[in-house]
Amino acid sequence: MDLRKKRTVQELDYGIKVYQNFCRDSDFYHFSQLIQQLPWTIDNIYNSEVPEEFQDPDYQPHKDIEIDPKYNTQMSYFLLHPDQAKFPTKEFEHDMFGFIVDAIRNIFDVYAWAKIKANTTFCTNKIIEHGFHVDRMPLTSLSENQTTAILHLDDSNGYTNFYKDNIIIPSKSNQLITFPSNLYHRGTTCTDQDKRQVLNLNFFGTPC
Repeated sequence: MDLRKKRTVQELDYGIKVYQNFCRDSDFYHFSQLIQQLPWTIDNIYNSEVPEEFQDPDYQPHKDIEIDPKYNTQMSYFLLHPDQAKFPTKEFEHDMFGFIVDAIRNIFDVYAWAKIKANTTFCTNKIIEHGFHVDRMPLTSLSENQTTAILHLDDSNGYTNFYKDNIIIPSKSNQLITFPSNLYHRGTTCTDQDKRQVLNLNFFGTPC
């Protein structure tokens, strides 16, 4: 008898899919332990220095929103970023990449990885919504054909928010969201946990 929780998927508008129980609990627990051991760096959440010609003419975040700099900091770790010559080389990175490849292959046939990045934001007194962005600039057929996936690593009252129709997907542990990389989206802080962690994946592939 297989007592593992079954993966379920909910299909939303604009090619957004939400997978619950994305991977086995034991695999997810092991991966979560690796995440806590990362040598994090501090960087900005939102970069407003995006050239105007790279922006969607109907929505220009660098003009349409104001970012409070005191809430624009996060901890991050690049596991893979070919444009910056960053590839998994350490043993724990190989373990993490192996987990990701094995988990994603159940829903996507990936033929090229663009970026893998872990992000951590910390508790705030009120939920802070970060700037809307897309994960591939400029907005061309490449960004339309690329897939972005966000793996929620914990339960909190934070969420992933899409600009179109103001779609909000609450953070839930072991939940994966996939969508075309040309969709504007943003994350938030949380108020009910000490931190909120996500894994951001960008790749080219076809659904299985």
